[in-house]
Amino acid sequence: MEGKKRNFDTGAVTACLKKIKEESTAADIVSTVVMLAMFMFYSLTFFVPRFYGLTEKYVGVIVFAALSVLFFTNVNIISEIRSKNAEFIAVGIDGVFNIL
Repeated sequence: MEGKKRNFDTGAVTACLKKIKEESTAADIVSTVVMLAMFMFYSLTFFVPRFYGLTEKYVGVIVFAALSVLFFTNVNIISEIRSKNAEFIAVGIDGVFNIL
């Protein structure tokens, strides 16, 4: 009853949550979890000095792994190569030369 007094429409919230549930994919869930983990990791380095001391050697590896997971869950590599996407191929070639 309290919600009715303040003209709070629970139907709109329910409809939004239902739409999110129906339209979310596994890639969306993985991306959200990885981004939340990176946010927590980044926040912990500021708030917990001992955590920063433990992870400062591996920050590059952790960030690279998180960005790799995000890349592979959100980009269809085969279709990008088949469509001969020039930007994608240029970034790939640049990445190979940077590794060497």
